[in-house]
Amino acid sequence: MMVAGVSLLLAIVASAFLLFNNTRQTFDVIISERSVRSAASDLFSLLQDAESGQRGYILTGDKSFLTPYQDATAQVQKAVKRLANTTDGRAKYQTLMAPIQAQVNAKLNEMASNLK
Repeated sequence: MMVAGVSLLLAIVASAFLLFNNTRQTFDVIISERSVRSAASDLFSLLQDAESGQRGYILTGDKSFLTPYQDATAQVQKAVKRLANTTDGRAKYQTLMAPIQAQVNAKLNEMASNLK
């Protein structure tokens, strides 16, 4: 009976350890995914801010609308680098970085050309 009890106790301890390890790994993945999502969201928000400022200037001609546009566009490349850094070493995201960079550059060029 004693051997069965000790065996059961060891099985419980081993399964608890495995569950703890699995939970820790899952938590690490979630935190990592969250950082990618946050970086992408920040980049998108900056692009929206720039577009809103550009639109306000185009519609009203009021140069005060250029301030949010200029502030946002000054930070976009830093946001792209942050996104690239958070996706570094992760193949499923790395393949998306080149198209994202190209689209961001195209959007910035489009907005700049509309202000001339």
